[in-house]
Amino acid sequence: MKLKCREIPYVLELPDDLDKGLAGATAMLQLPDGLKQYSREIADCLSDAIKARILIQGDSVFGACDLHYGEVSSLGYVDAILHVGHTPYPDYLGDRVNVNPKGRVRVFFIAARYVGLPSEQAMESLLSLLRARSLRRIAVATTTQYLYAYKFAVNYLRERGLEVVTFRGPASYYEEGQVIGCDYSFVPRGVEGYVIISGGEFHALGLYLATFRPVMQLDVYKDKAYDMTGAGEKLYASRLFKVSMAMNSSRWGIIVGTKTGQHRPWVVSALEAMLSRRGLHYKELYVGMLTPQILANFDSDWYQAFVITSCPRLPIDDFNEYPKPVLTPGEAFMAIEGKLSPYRFPW
Repeated sequence: MKLKCREIPYVLELPDDLDKGLAGATAMLQLPDGLKQYSREIADCLSDAIKARILIQGDSVFGACDLHYGEVSSLGYVDAILHVGHTPYPDYLGDRVNVNPKGRVRVFFIAARYVGLPSEQAMESLLSLLRARSLRRIAVATTTQYLYAYKFAVNYLRERGLEVVTFRGPASYYEEGQVIGCDYSFVPRGVEGYVIISGGEFHALGLYLATFRPVMQLDVYKDKAYDMTGAGEKLYASRLFKVSMAMNSSRWGIIVGTKTGQHRPWVVSALEAMLSRRGLHYKELYVGMLTPQILANFDSDWYQAFVITSCPRLPIDDFNEYPKPVLTPGEAFMAIEGKLSPYRFPW
């Protein structure tokens, strides 16, 4: 069911079973930070639609891997989580027991589709960027919020003679063209470059690190197109420097995630096995919300390098300037093996 709430530029798409058994229940509304400005409107809209009492969670929610399930369940009086703006988190990326929990508190994923479409000027700018790099065969990627703009852009580019390759991820709930910030493994490689429809640089830079092909970004909010290839190349060089810094490290800190979908024992075990085979030392550090300040609190001369197994975007987006190397799992495998290529991102 599509739900158009007044005064917000999004259409909510409710799962078919959302209204079953929630009348009179209490539900926790979770929103990405960018949608929190509309939290009151969305809460009232959902309450009217499903006849439930809606509470608003103020904590940052960084994705479907971050459901705060244990915290919400511990309240005792919340019957459901209404998680807006993300599809479910893939089981293959985390602890299968905790990724999509099926406990007393039910979890519903609600799509939020941004209704804005890129202008003719923005599309012409994008086309010029593609032509400047002589890109004819491209893949177009997006996140779930921008499905309307994605369909518009795919048709626009095809009508102007470009060969647009479409794709869909391995999970049944993935939509055409959808990527998430920690997995680009299913993006087509047999293309000359990419267009990513997103807000901010986050997904564009991730797409470059995963493919090393030209990436053009269409920012629907700013209604502008950017060539992100240079920024990606610069980030890649900085990440190789971090890997090289960690190559001679014999004492590692392994950050183990405690968030609902960020506990990855299979990654931790693989890293520890490789470190042990080489006679290197490590300590496991269990953290939910990790920031540079929190890392600095338990950092000491003993630690020479860190690897974050919870969210592989943290080393790149939040810890690139940290004085010691803080690596993704893929980068840590490279450093332990003493190799600068091939680059592994993120796992």
